[in-house]
Amino acid sequence: MVGFVLVMAIANLAFGYLAAAALTEPPLWSGWKIRFRHTAAPADGHHAPVAPAAAVATTAALPHLADVGQGGLPTVAGLDELPAGWLVQLSNQGIVAHTYVEATAHVLRLDVNRYREQLVVAETRTRAATTARDPVALLKLVDELRTVNQDWLDKQTSAADMLGQRSGALGDHEQAATTLEQALLDQAAQISAACDQLSSLNGVQELDNRGRQLLETITALLLHAHALRDRITDLLATLIRTGTTIEVLPPAVQKDATTDLPNRIGLETILSGWWAEDSQRTRLLSAIVLDVDRFGRINQRLGTHVGDLALAAIGKLVDETVVKDQGFERLTRVGGDKFLLLQGDVGPHQALTAAERLRQSIEATTFDNNGIEFDLTISCGVIEVGHTESSLELVRRGLEAMRFAKKAGRNRCALDKGNGASMLDPPQFPVKARLVPLVG
Repeated sequence: MVGFVLVMAIANLAFGYLAAAALTEPPLWSGWKIRFRHTAAPADGHHAPVAPAAAVATTAALPHLADVGQGGLPTVAGLDELPAGWLVQLSNQGIVAHTYVEATAHVLRLDVNRYREQLVVAETRTRAATTARDPVALLKLVDELRTVNQDWLDKQTSAADMLGQRSGALGDHEQAATTLEQALLDQAAQISAACDQLSSLNGVQELDNRGRQLLETITALLLHAHALRDRITDLLATLIRTGTTIEVLPPAVQKDATTDLPNRIGLETILSGWWAEDSQRTRLLSAIVLDVDRFGRINQRLGTHVGDLALAAIGKLVDETVVKDQGFERLTRVGGDKFLLLQGDVGPHQALTAAERLRQSIEATTFDNNGIEFDLTISCGVIEVGHTESSLELVRRGLEAMRFAKKAGRNRCALDKGNGASMLDPPQFPVKARLVPLVG
């Protein structure tokens, strides 16, 4: 009797379990049926239809929740989300971008360069109108400049909004997007303030004061444009260094329009080629950062257009002075009035000698702009590139050494072999004085 009761209790438990299992969606044994259909074939030898793979998916195949966006799919902003006009602009320039942030940075680089050109033309026209004492021309310039700035302000704000809206959907470029967005917002605030200043110029009656204030506003706008241009170029260099697009960049992207030298992006290409040939980093590599002393005074006194011509002349002089037949010598412009010269298979002291020759050569040069003569000097920072240093660290150390030379009195060269910058007594070279006319 006890045995019969025990058997009935076990049977009731089993029946309850099977009933609960049958109420699940789908029933727990549905997987057995699917697997059975995969393995069992009818007697006639034909296989039954195979169940869809999704029906036998396991939890191991499911994505992590952090990787799931709307609709249950991973969300990463693609190039198809960019404005159609942007894609056409990149295509016309021969630029192949691989990510949303990279494409945005390329478009903004093109736009800020175009905006800068408009400011340079406005500055030249303002100087001419002030000299000719033409109040009508100045008022027209104020109106045109207000329109140009509002257009650029709208572009910046729109680009910043696009980046902000896609926060969290930009993959490995989230930090780069945040940096670019903040740079655009900072610039937009500065341009907005400049637009207010332009509006107030209509109330300035005295022509000389109006011309002077307009030039001051344009100078400030140019400084902001230069800063944004260099930040975008640096950002693109970073994206390109960590990505795979360096081999497909068109030459125009890697060239500085003012000097026709490789820009910050071009420097990445040069270093990539050098390190590809020296994968073990056993060869010597030195770098010289050259910066024109008090260059802003030239822009203020003679205008940004003349300043551009002077930078192009300096770049040409340095490039001609460097002895290229001894090996690897590459001059680049890394932003503003700063150049960087790479010297392969050259030690730091030999590079310092080359920097001193360049410095003394520029010091002995007089520049001529249509009868207006002026002199310039440069400060140099020379570094020995470490075997494990990245391009970012290389540029940073070179700039720090150059600033050390400026603090020591300008028109000097400082050397950093890896333990910090120091000043050495320079050798003297028999350089000849020369007059260089600015062309352009």
